[in-house]
Amino acid sequence: MCGRMGCGRTLLYRPHQEKASGRRRVSRNGQVLLSMRYGPSLRAMRRKRFGCMNMTATEKDELINEPTTPEELLALHKVLRNDPQRYLRIVSRWILNNTQSASAYFSRHFAWMDIGEPQLALQDLDKAIALEPCSMSFLSRGHVYRHLGEYQKALQDYSRGEAIDPARWQADVLGLLYQADTHARLGDEVAALAHCARLPDDFWTPGLNGAPTGDKTQVAEQLRSIAAHARRRRT
Repeated sequence: MCGRMGCGRTLLYRPHQEKASGRRRVSRNGQVLLSMRYGPSLRAMRRKRFGCMNMTATEKDELINEPTTPEELLALHKVLRNDPQRYLRIVSRWILNNTQSASAYFSRHFAWMDIGEPQLALQDLDKAIALEPCSMSFLSRGHVYRHLGEYQKALQDYSRGEAIDPARWQADVLGLLYQADTHARLGDEVAALAHCARLPDDFWTPGLNGAPTGDKTQVAEQLRSIAAHARRRRT
């Protein structure tokens, strides 16, 4: 028999510390053993001190709120990476609790993309933009359209995102890379290279979401190749 709470069905306690209803048995050293089936105040104490240890995974997920710090955001990203379905449940609860949360709809679109539901991702991004249009939401919706091969719609969203905050768009640079790649996929080499020229001279990318890889010169070379291939396909 274990005397620590949470390790068995009985709890070792001293009579002067807790008054509880139920049957008692006295051990050799005079302490009292109380079955956990008895004593409402004792049960409350146990829930308060050890509730998280005995909660189900769903109950624990219900304690996760929208992130407000970088650490919370990183922890949530780990959930998305390791278990998209769990992430989906968590964020869907946020939306049930607040249907006007643009950030919750935005967050949920990542899960839809991870599990292969881009149309549902578009629906959530549409809602996020309707509630609170911002550069990042247009960038993300552009990514989804680009993923679906709807390049004109992707470029429209990229342009709208850039128009909201041109300085940030230029500083973040990834929007420029995706604009360049999308123009190239439409066969427009001139527009693709124009956006590539706006990248910093020390730019380098591992190749995100199917975009070109390498430094600025290597990216330009790949853009030319992508644009040429797109033109050949049209002829």
